[in-house]
Amino acid sequence: MADDLTNRKTERRIGEMLVDDGLVKQEQVDEALEEQRKSKVKKYLGQILMRHGLVKERDVFKRLSRQRGIAFHEVRQRQIPEEIVAKIPRDVALEYGVLPVDYQDGELFVSMEDPFNRNLLRLLSRVIPAKIRPGIAPRDDLHFAINRAYNNLLKSNPLIKDFFDGFAYLLSQPPFDADKVIDLVLAMAHLLEASDIHLTFCGGKFNIVLRIQGMLHDIPIPTRRLEPDRVTQLHNAMNIRSGIVASKRRIPHVGRIELEINREKLSARVSTLPLLDGERYVLRIT
Repeated sequence: MADDLTNRKTERRIGEMLVDDGLVKQEQVDEALEEQRKSKVKKYLGQILMRHGLVKERDVFKRLSRQRGIAFHEVRQRQIPEEIVAKIPRDVALEYGVLPVDYQDGELFVSMEDPFNRNLLRLLSRVIPAKIRPGIAPRDDLHFAINRAYNNLLKSNPLIKDFFDGFAYLLSQPPFDADKVIDLVLAMAHLLEASDIHLTFCGGKFNIVLRIQGMLHDIPIPTRRLEPDRVTQLHNAMNIRSGIVASKRRIPHVGRIELEINREKLSARVSTLPLLDGERYVLRIT
């Protein structure tokens, strides 16, 4: 948290504002300040009050935003247009905990946990062709909103639409070809540069999750046309392709799938995890 939480030059201190707003008592602030004074490790008043459960992070951040004249962003409830989310690369947002929330007249409004981090602001200015207007948001809300925003952005990717259409087409073509569906899933994951592919067969249902740049993304599939018997066919095809013995499903297995995508020969390491009513496969393309 920024040094401004204890900056004596500010007009009103965070502690005074919390007392005036009835969130803490003056003696509690005094005790926290005494703890701050005695500590050998640098601590901020807001952090001490939060650690003792006297206030929440959003309580401190709201007063900080008033004190310093910056915006407090309610990012958990905010729906951010995809074209604004796309102004900051996913890897930058994840690494530095920042989220674009608005764009007006060449200015990008960015929600951050610490909007006073000058090094981070300079870095953002170098990678983003817009004037940065920092705002503040609680850590948990910010991380939740970042994951949701970039997950939604991924789902709008044309590759996802192509995958959905291809999946629906394969389901409509008799007889059902489970191997082609698996090839389609792996090709889509490879093109999206997924580091891990999670395929879950459970209770007659099939689910796809990709890990892309550290984030897990649920991939939509036309499940209405994927009957339980086809899920079983996919499950069996995965076992055969990866060399896993289907009769021993209650124990973890390791296998490998060979595939070719755009004339490029690839290999995927496969590991399984038994579930109560099914099995999960984790694949990593190498």
